[in-house]
Amino acid sequence: MDCFFVSVAIRNRPDLKGKPVAVTSNRGAGKVLHRPGANPQLERQYYQWKQSHTKSADEDLYRTPSQESPESNTSGAGQETAAPSMAEIASCSYEARQAGVRNGMFFGKAKQLCPSLQAVPYDFEAYKEVALTMYETLAGYTHDIEALSCDELLIDSSALLAELCISPEELAKAIRADIKEKTGCCASVGMGSNILLARLATRKAKPDGQHFLRSEDVDDFIRDLPVTSLPGVGPVMSRKLVAMGVRSCGDLQQVSLSQLQKKFGPRTGQTLFRFCRGLDDRPVRYEKERKSVSADMNYNIRFTTVNEAECFLTNLSMEVQKRLQEAGLRGRRVTLKVMVRKVGAPQEPAKYGGHGICDNLARTVMLAQSTDHGEVIASAVIKLFHAMNLQVQDLRGVGIQVQLLDGNAHQDSMGPRKRSIKEMLLDQGSGAKSGNQAIADITQQEKTSTTASSSSFPPLHLTLPEPVPGTSRSHQTCRQTPKHSRTRLNCSIEVPSPSQVDRSVLEALPAELKEQVLQSWTKTRPVSPPPTSAPALYTPPVGTLVLQIPNHPDSPGIVLELPNFSQVDPDVFAALPKELQEELRSAYNRGSNAQLPAKILLEQKNPLLQLKESGVGIGRMKRRYKRKNANSPAKKGPSPVKRNQATKSPAKIPPPSIKTQEPLSMMKAEICPSTSTAKSDISEPSSKILPRPPPTLAGARDLTDIKTLLREWVTTITEPMEEDILQVVKYCTDLIEDKDLEKLDLIIKYMKRLMKQSVESVWSMAFDFVLDNVQVVLQQTYGSTLKIS
Repeated sequence: MDCFFVSVAIRNRPDLKGKPVAVTSNRGAGKVLHRPGANPQLERQYYQWKQSHTKSADEDLYRTPSQESPESNTSGAGQETAAPSMAEIASCSYEARQAGVRNGMFFGKAKQLCPSLQAVPYDFEAYKEVALTMYETLAGYTHDIEALSCDELLIDSSALLAELCISPEELAKAIRADIKEKTGCCASVGMGSNILLARLATRKAKPDGQHFLRSEDVDDFIRDLPVTSLPGVGPVMSRKLVAMGVRSCGDLQQVSLSQLQKKFGPRTGQTLFRFCRGLDDRPVRYEKERKSVSADMNYNIRFTTVNEAECFLTNLSMEVQKRLQEAGLRGRRVTLKVMVRKVGAPQEPAKYGGHGICDNLARTVMLAQSTDHGEVIASAVIKLFHAMNLQVQDLRGVGIQVQLLDGNAHQDSMGPRKRSIKEMLLDQGSGAKSGNQAIADITQQEKTSTTASSSSFPPLHLTLPEPVPGTSRSHQTCRQTPKHSRTRLNCSIEVPSPSQVDRSVLEALPAELKEQVLQSWTKTRPVSPPPTSAPALYTPPVGTLVLQIPNHPDSPGIVLELPNFSQVDPDVFAALPKELQEELRSAYNRGSNAQLPAKILLEQKNPLLQLKESGVGIGRMKRRYKRKNANSPAKKGPSPVKRNQATKSPAKIPPPSIKTQEPLSMMKAEICPSTSTAKSDISEPSSKILPRPPPTLAGARDLTDIKTLLREWVTTITEPMEEDILQVVKYCTDLIEDKDLEKLDLIIKYMKRLMKQSVESVWSMAFDFVLDNVQVVLQQTYGSTLKIS
């Protein structure tokens, strides 16, 4: 977007449109009062020296300011009472740029260049609102998006252009108009056959325009560009190229690859050789792996004692812990970065609260194991701080960075992983956790809301705001569960039997929680003291839909595993639809054995699962539309879903066949017949719960492979088979159980675009069936549904 911060700031300020405007923290006349100990003149000379000189053998770029220097005055004595403001300009309008103002320039200097320059303050909430609106707008066109920043992104529109049969210029015009209408800000679009050309075309398109750089025009376009326009060519590299006689991309094309690699290294030399010719093979990356988590502060850092510095390092470590847990990550390498006042530099910087002229230092330590605990990080950085042997009075900036991350990649958008009480009770490792740690984990869980959220503005994939009731046709039959009922439903748990509970962990629980666990046992069987922990069994969470392919066409349906009636919240039960309440009562009444979990078969007559345009099952629906379109092509081959299963590629293992889930008691009988037998047969004191494999659809796991499989399925098959539809539903419910709601949202919207546009009406009904089942599971799990427009 064009001058993002300025555009957002003046969208409701018509009096500033067309005038030179800058976003900065200083809103005065560009002058600040001189403070004792500051020397703005010396700092300006130092920064000019850094920008205009390169480091050589006899000349230090980062020379230390000194009072012996004839032009310097460290004390600031004799300086003028008002000095130009050194507040940085974050963004400036094109009118200001015409006067010589640039982003990152000091406001005092900018005011001298452009006396009519208007300063406006920061508005971070407005930036977030506009950026989120822009991403949501573009997600309506395609999900092939790579986020670069809050106002810049890349789109791979190849598939979209082929699907819509339009030109790139028409697509760019529609996108720009849509963004302008929804945000009130202008956007420029550059188009090219690769990332490099698209970004270069964007510079030509600004302001408020669009430019398509065609392949036949690349040579003429790029030949006259300065080398500084290439990505990665900064001031230092630019000076080296100028020393070689290279100023434009045309000059760079005359330099051989061997010369560039000898001067800049193999990788950088290869990149320069390709970029100056318009060659770029970088793909648009929809997902990025996070490499580090950090927290830095270099404004208003002033300490007088070591205790103050240690306290600040501890607080900053807790902030790093918060960010690690929000990302669901842990790290092993901890780096402490500090900015220390350079020897001979003024005690007070020219900018109020700024860091001034500093040396940048860093120290790194490798932890014994990955962690996300602030106390561990604080202990490590405090040791590093003491090893540096610094004067705390000279500290001007502090930063903590954690690298070598590990964790669940899906948790970046879902937030921190909450440990269930069942996992706390089961002994999963070589030894039980300490009591204090168990209490801390449960306290953290109680403080955190358990309502699913699919938003947090994104680093990588577009994420939408938290789920709201959908606008699809299924919303008419899915009632909204009250807010208080949703919260209690999400917090419900299935407590394991006493034989599976570790005594030490149970004793460490809070009194109220321990009492609830004991009460749950008394409702089912007499309370017996828990012996040593037994192997943990994987059991599906309460409310999990177990989809099965019916053996007979007359008995389609979905089997829902129910908890004991004593575990059902009366408020939640009362909030359910009357039809569902009656079926639940009948299901509990039909239970013949209290030890076996009750199952209820939700027939197609249930309004929550009923197809909107037909009261028949999938099989009859398929026969109803059989041969409806005489011109439709015949089935070209086996279903892509089945074909992928038959191929059994070694890179993608097909999922196990869908079958009826056996009762939990039978599983226990096979794996662990009794407590006494387990004690004698099992040599290890405990075992870990096997990790749940990631959901797959016919062996495909990645989002790109899933889309390819679905597209092939819809385009090559005239009518969907019943088992294929159920397998897609099973995959979607697996995503819900895996808490990958972002991926589920992308897949559902992609399926809608494919199936609703199909000429066969049966595909539209198949999508409705899939969506209805997904919405039911979401409603039961999170108390809300997907917003499908």
